[in-house]
Amino acid sequence: METDPVEEVSFVLIRSCSHSLNWRRYQKDLVAATERQQQLQRDKTQVELDWQRRHESVERNQYERAEGLVKSLTQARDEVRTQPHFCFICMDSVTHEDEGQFEDL
Repeated sequence: METDPVEEVSFVLIRSCSHSLNWRRYQKDLVAATERQQQLQRDKTQVELDWQRRHESVERNQYERAEGLVKSLTQARDEVRTQPHFCFICMDSVTHEDEGQFEDL
């Protein structure tokens, strides 16, 4: 049994069209997947930058708070040292500490 040449050509054309459609669909899927991957990479980079900025902001705030604390402690120390009764308080506390040590002996 021989096949009809027209049927054979029709069959080949149909298969060719089917392969062509599959190829085009594959290309579209590949382009879409590539675009999704690129978008995910951009999103990942943006998230990393956002976290880095947040970290730097928190770190900067901690340094500013520490500097403020040091400044306020220094000011408080300087104010106490300028008060005339400061020396008497220091001497009195040293005297009481020494007395306590002698009582233990």
